[in-house]
Amino acid sequence: MLRAKPIVLLTLFLVMSMLLFANLASADVTIQPWDIVYKTPPIITVNSPINNTIFYGNTVLLNFTITQPTGQWLIQYVDTHGGVTKQMLTGFGYVLNGKSYGSFPVSSDLSSSFNYCVNLTLDNGFNTLQVYGNASGYVVSFFVPQYVPITGWSNTIYFETFPLKPTVQVQPLDINGTSLSLNFTVDEPVTKITYSMDNQENVSIAGNTTLTNLPYGFHNLTVFATNPAGNTGSSQTIGFTIPTSPSIKSELFKTLSALAIISIISVIAISVGLLYRRHRKTTSSK
Repeated sequence: MLRAKPIVLLTLFLVMSMLLFANLASADVTIQPWDIVYKTPPIITVNSPINNTIFYGNTVLLNFTITQPTGQWLIQYVDTHGGVTKQMLTGFGYVLNGKSYGSFPVSSDLSSSFNYCVNLTLDNGFNTLQVYGNASGYVVSFFVPQYVPITGWSNTIYFETFPLKPTVQVQPLDINGTSLSLNFTVDEPVTKITYSMDNQENVSIAGNTTLTNLPYGFHNLTVFATNPAGNTGSSQTIGFTIPTSPSIKSELFKTLSALAIISIISVIAISVGLLYRRHRKTTSSK
């Protein structure tokens, strides 16, 4: 009996080992507690555009950096040849306003950071952006490595794009006597609004306004708007006339009418006088 114990223990050990390897063959090795699991996704940092910013112009620089994750076990593992293996970046891309661009294939050892830059051409408005990177992670079970594809994502970036220069649209002018109601619209945030009349020095205004005590006659008007980037846009130059006062017109009309009547009466009187003298002269000659 004493000689049988080592044999029994050896048999039990072999059975347990076989059962263990059978379980390993059928189980998902990524969740075994005795494995070194290297599947933390790469870290993606978007350097540009910065979240919640405004851009003036339709070209925005996309710049991001992809690095491998940190942590003692997540940085490296010793492979079957005794070397050190780093996480590999196999592709990347980005999702802009719900549309995916990529994945673009690449082979980069993330022991050094991977950096990418490209200019994006965008329409005016609100934008969303998220960058992703595809990498090869590893699961090491009993020192046998297996490749595990894994994808890392950046935070979602929100930003807005506006025209390089504001567009100023002046509404139809409302003229009342010597006053003018000036109403206009701009297509983006502005920090300064001015107008110039008859090519004179610009005058600052806060928004829609009424110009008063305007001189009679013809004038021209241009409105300017400056955005936070310091770029200035202008409206078309608009011509308008401040007409002569109705009371002056009325008095002038009365005066001209009176003169016309007097002139007509004078002409009639002179004509009648001439006709009368001619008639007398003709009668006397007979």
